[in-house]
Amino acid sequence: MKKSAHQIWKESKEQNLSKEEFKEKLQNEGIIIKKLTHIEKATDILEKVNNGKISKALWDNCSDYAKKDLKRKAFLIVDEVISALSDLGNELHDKQGSDSYNARCLNHDKKAFYKDVRESIGNFYPQS
Repeated sequence: MKKSAHQIWKESKEQNLSKEEFKEKLQNEGIIIKKLTHIEKATDILEKVNNGKISKALWDNCSDYAKKDLKRKAFLIVDEVISALSDLGNELHDKQGSDSYNARCLNHDKKAFYKDVRESIGNFYPQS
């Protein structure tokens, strides 16, 4: 059975863990998820499309066609995310007007993030 954040907090207090150790424990238990960088997210998407980890050896041995096709598929996914975020931003503005300022700023940040992800896919080369 999965532990709650409160149970983990109690255990951490009993073990006298630091804030960093407590946060790490929350991440290990799946309570909080580490925020990925745009490069990590690009790699994550490419590996999901590829159905497996992409090593340097695998990448170097792939044909140019296979690399371009993998990137093309990942671009489609990211473009759909950016399009959905644009639609959501317009919907927030239409329904909430100026009351949606914070939500629209967050939406804008997410769109900028996924544009960086798209660029990272284009420049992809495995780290390990």
